[in-house]
Amino acid sequence: MSSEGPKSGFAFVIDTDSYAGNFEREMTAHITGVTGECEVGEEYVDEDFPFDGADNVMQVPDDNGCCRPTTCWKEPKTGHYNAVAIFFEKKPTPEQIDFMKSRAETFDDGAKIKILGYRLIEFKSSQNEESI
Repeated sequence: MSSEGPKSGFAFVIDTDSYAGNFEREMTAHITGVTGECEVGEEYVDEDFPFDGADNVMQVPDDNGCCRPTTCWKEPKTGHYNAVAIFFEKKPTPEQIDFMKSRAETFDDGAKIKILGYRLIEFKSSQNEESI
């Protein structure tokens, strides 16, 4: 678990009041319909999504090299890993963001998880080249 994302792309971040390591992969599958290599959360995948999440959702290797579309993220007010970051290659559209927010609100894994807010983070990797 770390607050490191891809070198470029975006993260849709869901801030919660609970440790995200207990549910981030399941919540991501429920929201996007995408699982990582480990297929955790497959039972939360719904077949009826208004956008093809797999076309834009980015698989990022975790600390063990397993590619996943999500990770635990630090919630800024507490500094705890109570946020779920879902990685995207391109910026999600406003319609996709609205859909993901509504899906997040319907996520139920049996625990009472309170959503505190949403953020969008852009990752930029830059290179400078000069003739020598």
